[in-house]
Amino acid sequence: MSSTEIPRYAEEVLRRALREELGYDYISTENFLMHPDMNAQFTLRGYNPYVTPVTVTFWGDANKALEILPDYSTYLVYVDGSTSLYSKRAFKYGVFGFQARLPDPATDPAFKYCWLGAETTGGGHGGITSFHFVSVAGALKTYLLGCSINLAGTRAPDISALLPVNPSAGLYRYIVKVNRASVEYWVESSLVGIIQFHPESDTYDVRTTAPYYLGQVKGHCPTVQSAFLEWVCSAKEYIGKRSNIQLQHIWITDGDPAPPRTLHPVTGGVKWKGITISSGTLTSDRIPIAGYDNKTVLFIADKDGTLYIDVDYGDNDLDQYDSVSTSANTLKFYPVPVNALWLRLRFTPTVYPATVIRARVVMS
Repeated sequence: MSSTEIPRYAEEVLRRALREELGYDYISTENFLMHPDMNAQFTLRGYNPYVTPVTVTFWGDANKALEILPDYSTYLVYVDGSTSLYSKRAFKYGVFGFQARLPDPATDPAFKYCWLGAETTGGGHGGITSFHFVSVAGALKTYLLGCSINLAGTRAPDISALLPVNPSAGLYRYIVKVNRASVEYWVESSLVGIIQFHPESDTYDVRTTAPYYLGQVKGHCPTVQSAFLEWVCSAKEYIGKRSNIQLQHIWITDGDPAPPRTLHPVTGGVKWKGITISSGTLTSDRIPIAGYDNKTVLFIADKDGTLYIDVDYGDNDLDQYDSVSTSANTLKFYPVPVNALWLRLRFTPTVYPATVIRARVVMS
């Protein structure tokens, strides 16, 4: 017997022992998907829009929500027209991770919607931060959802063209990281979006193109949320049947309110590092900095020049905050003291062509 082969009885003993040892300070595959009673971690809500009058079920049996096949692949079940799972515990500055495969609507007429992320209360009144997968005319669309507390502001951009993977082609990791004043959305190891929140800001898109979405939302960031999954079938005949939404792993924990962040200035989808300026001024897209006490610009080019620092305070307008001279082939450190929401960089060299050797904004 090879080291990778475990007798079935031993495997069951190991699984049971592991379940008993794991606590409930976090949610994992072992203490949720493999737990003998899934109600220990989640509660189920059902909603059926396909009957009159519409029915709603609270505190349903979470064990009915998933079907585990003999090969341990796990699928969501259409318990109702719309089925939701809410974790019984809320997480502060949470990391909400799901490894999932979404159906292909071209071959799966049952699938309509799926949300993977976090929500404080039904209807979004306490805020929602999630991925939203939707069947649209036989194609799968992927949206980000960023909704502030009390529905003060919402952004729901279509990021289908920004995804590094096809969600129907395999099992991929979808991660929502909630911070003090922003939410990051990741697919595998690729950042696909950042949405910032502020109670006095406007709501607007900052960038909808590569490499990742950027947006600003009016209202408080929902920093304490329950894990949230919701899936909806397209018609009443699919209720009670297993869906083609595969949920293979889950990991939910509390997190850092301002995890260290390093972002590249970007212009036209291209990072500044290595870019050559033939004429004029190189202008970056805005960089999200809300919620970070320390922000430092690191910059070096092969020609002398002037680096301009612009800021956006949440009204979708930009003002020049400062300008500094830079010397060729000399690294410039510029601490940003102002507590703006967005930062923009501009660089004008004294001689053309000029090449940016390094450019980053480091936050902590």
